[in-house]
Amino acid sequence: MALNITNIESRFSELLNSPPISFTVEGLTGSFVGARTAKKSDYKFSDYGRDANYSFSILTKSSNFSSDLIDKVVTLSGKNYRVLNTATDAAGVSLRIDLGGEFS
Repeated sequence: MALNITNIESRFSELLNSPPISFTVEGLTGSFVGARTAKKSDYKFSDYGRDANYSFSILTKSSNFSSDLIDKVVTLSGKNYRVLNTATDAAGVSLRIDLGGEFS
């Protein structure tokens, strides 16, 4: 199978459905689907600043979001988390949302 945006999007959609998590974002209408993940961190950088409060990440479709999410509140399973950082993949298909405590 050739590597192109359509194939990447298709494979990523399969990932999001096994098993999916549903979450909402402060100021945005509706709920979104993603997959829970964790980023690898270097303790030298994560012990200080915003990353010290890092909990986990959500992978979701980047096409769902057009505005900056940093400092917005994400609600997942009735618990609130603050968006610490976001990153898209090189193809622009997925968005990683890094979450920390609500008051990070």
